[in-house]
Amino acid sequence: MPLSEWIEPRLEAFDRWDATRAAYADRAVRSDARPQLAEFRPKSVELLQDALLRKHPKRLKGSAAMARKLIVRRVEKGKLPQMRGIMAEAIFLDQNPEWGYVKKPNASQHDVYRWLPGRQTPFNGQVKVHADGSPKKYAADMDADHLAHRFFVPDDHVESVKTHLREQAQSLEASGQQGQARRTWRNYGRVRGIGASFSQIDSATRNAYTQVVSEGAAKYVTFGASLALAAGPVAWGWAFGELHANQAAYRLTRVGSILGVGIGTDALLGALRRGALRGSLRGNAVVAVAVTITEVTWQLYERGWREALREPEFYEMVVGGVSAAAAGLTVGGAVALATSEFGLWVSGPAGFLGATAAGTLAYFGGRHATHLILEVFSLDMLKQYAINQTNSAREGIDARMLLATIWPPSS
Repeated sequence: MPLSEWIEPRLEAFDRWDATRAAYADRAVRSDARPQLAEFRPKSVELLQDALLRKHPKRLKGSAAMARKLIVRRVEKGKLPQMRGIMAEAIFLDQNPEWGYVKKPNASQHDVYRWLPGRQTPFNGQVKVHADGSPKKYAADMDADHLAHRFFVPDDHVESVKTHLREQAQSLEASGQQGQARRTWRNYGRVRGIGASFSQIDSATRNAYTQVVSEGAAKYVTFGASLALAAGPVAWGWAFGELHANQAAYRLTRVGSILGVGIGTDALLGALRRGALRGSLRGNAVVAVAVTITEVTWQLYERGWREALREPEFYEMVVGGVSAAAAGLTVGGAVALATSEFGLWVSGPAGFLGATAAGTLAYFGGRHATHLILEVFSLDMLKQYAINQTNSAREGIDARMLLATIWPPSS
């Protein structure tokens, strides 16, 4: 070989290493290994939903709705610790973009992975959460999951785990068990924080559960608020003699239409943005506007489109209807959320009762407040309305008296 073509073997090896290092220097995790968030729902729900879809691809068949139902079922079956562990992985990845989920959802010792410059194989990590923060439990987990390069625990558990491992390693060295001491020191170096404390992980998990339950209870809340707006005034007027039976029967038609609009609007919200608007502030506003417009349309139809604007009772009922819808949906939603920890079977009925009660009270409160305002600013309207009502009543009495004088007809 000509001297000019000869290459020092060591330099050639270095060149190959530099080329390999450069090839893997900028290697990143797969894009689909990162949490895929639609940003329709609260972040805690999106994170846990995404994690479950990854861990159960065959069971959930890519359905986010089925994933949310699984959240509820597992928590109600006492598997909150398991859900905390899954949430911990999701929170860790959300805060560490250089890491991603491992490809196999059933990998026994690897939850997450990343690439390091110059490294040709993934750098893996395991995420563990124990509610009591027991260092001994974490140490046992690390011995069992010895393949993971990093071991992530809640931030407030890191120091106690490292202290336990350091003391254990020093004790083993003192007793001459050098091999076991080296393994313990390795475990000591593997411990890292998740990026969130245990209370933060637990809170996010519980929040995801309560948000999903309250979303499921939204249809009950909508029904309760619509019922308060539609049937409350009819039942009140009939009970206190303000409505005759034939009038109440007629108004039941209006009740059905308002309930239909409320339920239909809720169903429409369930089809939009994957149902994320259900039970939200914007979703409640849409339902409130829909049922209120329906109620106002009925009022205009019954009273006449021109005459209605001259009647103070029209304004009272409109304000009462708006108050009933707003208060019913707001209070019902709050009650559903407050009781969501007990499951949908409690949260749903509680939201319905809260919406119905609050909506009914708000309806009559709104009517009364509007009447007081009209007394101050539109007293002439009230007087004219009272005169018209008196004249109408007098005409009715005269008509009945005339009918009595000619009935029965003379033979």
